[in-house]
Amino acid sequence: MADLDEKHSTPRPSFHPSDEAFSVSQHSCIIPLPAYSDGDSHIHPDGGLMAYLTTFGAFIALFFTFGQMNAFGIFQAWYSEHQLAGMAASTISWVGSLQLWIFFLSVCRQESPQYSPCDTSIQGYPIGRIFDLYGPKHLMSAGTICYFASVMLTSVSKQYYQYILTQGVLFGLGVGLL
Repeated sequence: MADLDEKHSTPRPSFHPSDEAFSVSQHSCIIPLPAYSDGDSHIHPDGGLMAYLTTFGAFIALFFTFGQMNAFGIFQAWYSEHQLAGMAASTISWVGSLQLWIFFLSVCRQESPQYSPCDTSIQGYPIGRIFDLYGPKHLMSAGTICYFASVMLTSVSKQYYQYILTQGVLFGLGVGLL
């Protein structure tokens, strides 16, 4: 059940879909991943350049997306004084509320004892399932395109419905995909 890693002499477990540890239980969408030990009390994942680049890429994606999403108050103040002057602050705040709702709808799952959390009919968008099936490459590409398009289209928006569509819907979906 253990293969030797070519770079390390540490035995590495291999999972096969028929293994009991690999199977997904009825009420869990989490597949346990193996941890590697160097023989001490330290347990750590595989390292290397790709691991550090992956961590750095995740940091950059989260830094920009969550930074812009959490700074909506600055956008709202600007919109109420310039592009959407004359509109109530509560009306303008729907743009930020919508982007947060779409983000959480796209990544969150509802856990209820009467439903399995893996049932996509009660979850938000099936982004987690797509991630499990195809990996992060396609989702990150689509999220980057949505994020970039939302920023560009928001910059040329003039009317309220355009802000709802570009910053509310498209930005929320882009952040959810990232």
